[in-house]
Amino acid sequence: MIAQASGERVWVATVREKDIAPYRRAVEQSRQRLSRWNPVDPDDLARALPLQSRTRRTFLIHALTSECEHDIVGKVNVSDVVRGRF
Repeated sequence: MIAQASGERVWVATVREKDIAPYRRAVEQSRQRLSRWNPVDPDDLARALPLQSRTRRTFLIHALTSECEHDIVGKVNVSDVVRGRF
């Protein structure tokens, strides 16, 4: 099931197979800037895709107007979702 929402500058959607190559490009292009804070792993989305479920979702944030070879500007992982009273 694909979930999608749009805003003024971005749109957000659950990950799909076709997102893997653009995500790899985005991560590689950001490697130097991001590696200070976070290990850079261009293949983490490919590993996350088969793990999607009701309690684990990965969303990509896309720019409505792209300035590069891709439109990806972020990624959000939602996991350990508890339904009902906690």
